[in-house]
Amino acid sequence: MSPFRQLARGLRVLFRRGAADREVSEEVQQYLEESTAAFLARGFSPEEARRAARMEMGSATAVREAAYAHRPDA
Repeated sequence: MSPFRQLARGLRVLFRRGAADREVSEEVQQYLEESTAAFLARGFSPEEARRAARMEMGSATAVREAAYAHRPDA
């Protein structure tokens, strides 16, 4: 992540916690969608691809908590 983006994100966290929380959720969702698409391209069924993507990522809650731990206000 570029320094400018990190700064902008940090300011959003300070002034708009809800927006920062949504951003983390959107990033987790985007990762799952991209990972699912990659598994689909490798021949997995849609259900198998979603499951494999979730397994690859691990716990969405743990990912969010890790992201929160690295926020500027943490």
